[in-house]
Amino acid sequence: MAKGQQNLFSLSNRIILHIDSFKIYYEEIDIVTPPKDLVQRYIALGVGAKFNQVRARLNELLRDGYILKVQTRPLGFSRAVSVYLLTEKGRKKAKRLKEEIDRLKIRVRDEHGRIYEESIGELKKRIFPFPKYNEIYLMLKREGVVDIARLKDYRRHGVKVAHLGDSPVVTRLYGRDMERIHLMDGLKSPGPSVYVVKGIAGIGKSTLVKSVVEFFLNETNIFWYTMKEGDTPGSLLRELASFLKKCGATSLENLLKAGRERPWTLDELKDALKRDLTELFAILVIDDTHHVRRDMNFIYTLKAIKEVTINSRGLKTIFITRHDVPYYSRRDEVEGHVEIIHLKELDFEAVQKLLREKGIPEEYHETIFRKLGGHPQVLELLRRDTTDFEKIPDNVTEFVVREVIEKLSPLEKTVLLQGCVLRAPASYKLFLREEHVFLAHVDLLADKSVFLRTYDGLYYVVDVVKETVKSLYPKATFNHYYDMAAEYYLEEGDAPSIVEALYYLMHRERYDDAFKAILENYELIISGGYLQELKDYIEQLESSPRELKDSADFKVIKAYTLFKFNMIKECLGTLQEVDEEAIEKVHLKADYHIIYGYVYFLQAQWHKSIEEFQTALEIAEHEKLEKSRIIALENLGMVYWKTGEIQKGKEISAKALQEAEHINDKTLKGRILLTYALIIEDAIEGPQASLPIIEEAIQCFKDAGNTYDLARAFNNLGVAMFKIGYYRKALLSWRKAYSYGTRAYNRLYKLYSQVNMADIYSKRGEYDEAMKHLKEAEKGIKETGNKVLLPYVYLNQAIVYDNMRRYRSANESFSKAIEAVKNMGTPLNMAEIYMIYAKFLWKLKKKRSARLYKRNSLQLYREYGGEEIYQKAEEEL
Repeated sequence: MAKGQQNLFSLSNRIILHIDSFKIYYEEIDIVTPPKDLVQRYIALGVGAKFNQVRARLNELLRDGYILKVQTRPLGFSRAVSVYLLTEKGRKKAKRLKEEIDRLKIRVRDEHGRIYEESIGELKKRIFPFPKYNEIYLMLKREGVVDIARLKDYRRHGVKVAHLGDSPVVTRLYGRDMERIHLMDGLKSPGPSVYVVKGIAGIGKSTLVKSVVEFFLNETNIFWYTMKEGDTPGSLLRELASFLKKCGATSLENLLKAGRERPWTLDELKDALKRDLTELFAILVIDDTHHVRRDMNFIYTLKAIKEVTINSRGLKTIFITRHDVPYYSRRDEVEGHVEIIHLKELDFEAVQKLLREKGIPEEYHETIFRKLGGHPQVLELLRRDTTDFEKIPDNVTEFVVREVIEKLSPLEKTVLLQGCVLRAPASYKLFLREEHVFLAHVDLLADKSVFLRTYDGLYYVVDVVKETVKSLYPKATFNHYYDMAAEYYLEEGDAPSIVEALYYLMHRERYDDAFKAILENYELIISGGYLQELKDYIEQLESSPRELKDSADFKVIKAYTLFKFNMIKECLGTLQEVDEEAIEKVHLKADYHIIYGYVYFLQAQWHKSIEEFQTALEIAEHEKLEKSRIIALENLGMVYWKTGEIQKGKEISAKALQEAEHINDKTLKGRILLTYALIIEDAIEGPQASLPIIEEAIQCFKDAGNTYDLARAFNNLGVAMFKIGYYRKALLSWRKAYSYGTRAYNRLYKLYSQVNMADIYSKRGEYDEAMKHLKEAEKGIKETGNKVLLPYVYLNQAIVYDNMRRYRSANESFSKAIEAVKNMGTPLNMAEIYMIYAKFLWKLKKKRSARLYKRNSLQLYREYGGEEIYQKAEEEL
């Protein structure tokens, strides 16, 4: 190897590249299980060096601040051991190394044995998938040349994930050899990244694609999703998140979890998909995309998947559709990113092969082809016991009626009619609810090609038969079958089944029953991640002929849903329409006041918030609603603390915490612990007393797998560390909070961590870095409309400007902070800002103004903080 190559691939650099290739960050080590490859002996294997040499280099990298050593239990280990992770400095070094290596010219041997020079960056564009940089180094070291033929056989190590869902079971495929080979070659090569397979219903699109992806089952990760009528983007994204989690990518799952707290945006979706998919080696198949119709949210979702696929390194996506849908454009085709594969009917030779397989005599092949053409799904419906093939109709609909439907037994017709109302493949158990129907009847229809089986063992009616049956029978014929499907899914009882049942109830126009199902299960639906579906069904019920929108119970659920969507103004408007006396369900009465309390809390109307939470608490106690009681107590403690009644807040939060111990809800307990820690700290016990409480809350969130609230917990931990004077630990906690806030899409505590990190950077003298974080935080706050954090952003900006000796800018920021805190109406926060501003004015020799703000600050501390806090503030001033 050349000297330059040896320097780039020094042992220290190879270790950094090896650790970087696994994309496990120290901020996430609390929730991510690292692979064993980050343990010392496996690092040695990965970089091709002796154990003792690697140990010495690891110690050097630790000393220089490029890596961290963390005790945790990796995959495949029964106990905790040391694993090595890159620091921020180490990640920057890895990024620079990869850029330099990509420009490096190396000797390459092509498939014909010719040797030439090419940069690694150019080689990456041609080889799919591309090995790790250390694999290239070891090949160069051993042979002095990189062999293309061997690289093309390269496959990523590890277990492959296959999520095949509703994909069809392929028993035979005729006449698609050219399309199959073309698609297979395309999936093996670097481009195009996206394929769109188009064709009419039943032409064999899904069968073709399934036969191709089955070839890759042991070589790459595969995801298959079949869209259905009435689907929402959430349906697809939940399945995709489940698949990605198995592949070790969790950004999309975290986004969907955040969606239970408030709706996510399309920009956040693109960010999550980019994080999860850019480095993933996989084939994604999204079937029946024509069902999106003109749903713009769904179209944007598919567009986001397409764009991420185009910009990824090892991802291929196949969309299957009957007609054009605007998630791709002509420009995508021209630029070579997207390729369209049109499927037409089978030719005569393929039809002959199919008919021979079915045992139909040769003399009828030409007649059948002339009458029915080369539509594979129609040809599959032909029965060998047909007495006269000359008399089969030459119209497809008439053929399905005469040769398929009319020849079914009464029980087979019953099963067929049930299958025709289903929008998705279903378990055989649904069909067995009909009297005298057995599994044999379902399997018989599958043997006759009327039903198809999916990979998961579910059944659905083929498109040609389904469309014919629905056009043949009057709508009333299917009412019984819609009812049966709704009852089956309601009995299943989980969130996705309840949502499926709502579809059939709404289709059947059983609005009262649909509302009853929502009333009994709305919390389950939301916790299952179906917030958008719930909102859609509520809107449909609101516009239904039944006057459900006038029901007080309906309005409370609507308000709760609007609150979850952060539509505070609309939520308040709906609550104001509710006649409390008319609320029938007891738990909804408590929820009604809790939602009101939340809304007033966000608007900083503290006294109204206290009244609502107090009323909710009284109802919960009277009706013995345990969880509502704990939630009301938790929020009362928080509001009393905010308004300066610290001792009262402490007592109430302690009570909430004590009661939360009795129910096994780790998330609720963790949230109460964080509130309690804040109150304990302000009750003159100091930040040291809050540390064990915050750490217990962090453990609760880890046990619950709740990354969303871990952002808040680590932010609070950083604040406590900072107040004690542990600045390095504080910065590390805030970086973790920022990482969790970003990955779990917790906007609020991502903003808090930015403001807090700015404080550390300011103390270090890194004013530009501090101001960058504060400006980003200010922009985020204005987007979210958060009044609580805004005064502190302005206050921190003022402090940074003061340190930079830009006194006019500092004075302007102080004025903004004071105006913002006045709008909040929190006296202790106002007192704190007045105190800091008084010190600033005194330093500028504006003694009269300084004394005025000092007096106002002390007055607020005495009135709302008690004598001890007042004495402490007076000493400081």
